[in-house]
Amino acid sequence: MNNIPTVAELLRMKGISHLPPETILNYFKILTDYCYDHPDSCQQEMRHWKNWLEQVERKMRNHSLAYYYYFYESHYWTIRNMVSKKEENDWNNLNQERIISSLRKSFVSMAQIKDGDYIPEMMEQILSNIGTTLSEMGRFIESIRYFQMILNNNRNFNMAWGNRGVCLFRLAQNIADNGERYVLLKTARVCFDKVKQDHIVTEYNNREFKRIASIADSELQKIPNHIKDRYRKLSTDIGTSDKREKEYRMWALNCRLFLNVLGDAGIVDEAASDNLCPFKSLRKENNYYQKFDGFFNHLIEQFSTARWFYYDGAKLDPKKQHYAEKRIYYQDLGDRSINTLSKEKIFASFRTCYSIFDKVAFYLNEYFELGISNNMEINLRKLWYKDYSKNKQLRRSVQKHLENPHLKALYWLSKDVYYNERDEELVEPAAREWNKIRNHLTHQFIRVTPTGWDQSYQLDDPASYCISYDDLKDRCLRMLQLVRDTLIYLSLAVTYEEYRHDAAEKPYFGYLNIQLSDEMKKKLKDKE
Repeated sequence: MNNIPTVAELLRMKGISHLPPETILNYFKILTDYCYDHPDSCQQEMRHWKNWLEQVERKMRNHSLAYYYYFYESHYWTIRNMVSKKEENDWNNLNQERIISSLRKSFVSMAQIKDGDYIPEMMEQILSNIGTTLSEMGRFIESIRYFQMILNNNRNFNMAWGNRGVCLFRLAQNIADNGERYVLLKTARVCFDKVKQDHIVTEYNNREFKRIASIADSELQKIPNHIKDRYRKLSTDIGTSDKREKEYRMWALNCRLFLNVLGDAGIVDEAASDNLCPFKSLRKENNYYQKFDGFFNHLIEQFSTARWFYYDGAKLDPKKQHYAEKRIYYQDLGDRSINTLSKEKIFASFRTCYSIFDKVAFYLNEYFELGISNNMEINLRKLWYKDYSKNKQLRRSVQKHLENPHLKALYWLSKDVYYNERDEELVEPAAREWNKIRNHLTHQFIRVTPTGWDQSYQLDDPASYCISYDDLKDRCLRMLQLVRDTLIYLSLAVTYEEYRHDAAEKPYFGYLNIQLSDEMKKKLKDKE
């Protein structure tokens, strides 16, 4: 572009959709730079920018579309957030909602680019911004996964090291068990030690990382030596001689699918278990806690079952016939539909995941006394609002808990789960497809085809949804990870609430969490 227009010249343009994508992107960059430099006086430019966004989205492809979502749509909502003076603790921050949605769209667009045109540096920036934005929403458990994705491919991405350390530190601050706190703080400290100031990590960032590292050092000194000795050298070898069990546990560790916060710090044997349990004080009768312990036990049971169903189904080769599939005669539709035991196990896992979301909503309504009397109206998407169908005003009972950061995380996570036509924007662009899969699994029909098979041939029937086998596995695995994070946030939200009520009188445990070991469970079964 020889003649670079001024901002004033851009504002006189009525439309830009007829221009080449490269020119459009350059025009967006001019507006972006101006608005970042003048956040208090760029209202006219912002209106013009929004008008452009509505014109050109369909024109963009491949690189242009990824750049569009990342550099321009997400930056538009970031600047609008600055202009409107929205705070991070504002639960109904629609600008924040659109920022993360744009970043995720950019991630999907970049992931679809072929190897020769793929830009790893841009993907790293997208992942970093997604992780940072989720952390601002209180969803720091998920942020750790995004920063780790960067570090798996680029160990020299300093900002990812620092931000991963911050998230691990925040997680440690919310954990009561000293052993787990020790591991998380030590891992955070390792992350901070790897940070070096560069063109991304500014002097301010570096100073902030060092400040948090200093606090982590102080917290580590408070942990008793006998606990440090026990957790100092955790084994990376899974403690079982059963080869099949070891393979299963290593797979779950690599996918971060155990209900154990140590899994967010790394792969160690101690993390290969589901030991999640909310803290309980003595502020109410023991029967009260038995009720919620029973709820939580059921959630753990359902999640571990869904995890196993997925693993057992996904490891089976759909091309090989299981003995339970023999002598079953299907009609030949000519579309190579997969009718296997492995597919049905993955279906069962997906359905179970959605049922867990509903049960978490029920738990929240009961524990936080949100006042929803009709159990049929309880789901994780509608739970927060006084009248979901008319407006998005939070319930008064929810507003009493706005200071609970983990409840806020669940609120934002709920936007990833359910889809409704009334929603203008979705935090998770894949939510529509997740909901479509769920509805067809539960109420209609779904056809699974081999990966790479031409899906242009489909039955002309809206009641039948078509998806490839690999896409089905990917969707279900993502759903399992989301459920795992949901249950951790639930545990942290309850723990926060118990401490809030109990802090004035009993700053430490007033109720012993009794968990059944494998040996204890075996003894109980033998007595039956």
